[in-house]
Amino acid sequence: METVPPNCRDPKDLAILATAIDGQAEIIVSGDDDLRADDELRAVMATYGIRLLGVHSFLNVIAA
Repeated sequence: METVPPNCRDPKDLAILATAIDGQAEIIVSGDDDLRADDELRAVMATYGIRLLGVHSFLNVIAA
C-alpha cells in the first residue's frame, strides 16, 4: 500500500513527507518554508509523531 502524505503547498515535498511517515521519522529538518511555515501541515505531521524544524530549532533540540 502506498502512503498518501498530507497535502502541502509544494507538491514536490510530498515524497519527503511520505518517506518520513513510512520511515517513522521523528523530525524533518529543512529550510523549506513550504514545510516549516505551514501550521496545518505541522499539526497533521505531529499526528504521525513527526516534527518539522528548521536548522536552528533542531540544533536547540539536540543541545538540550
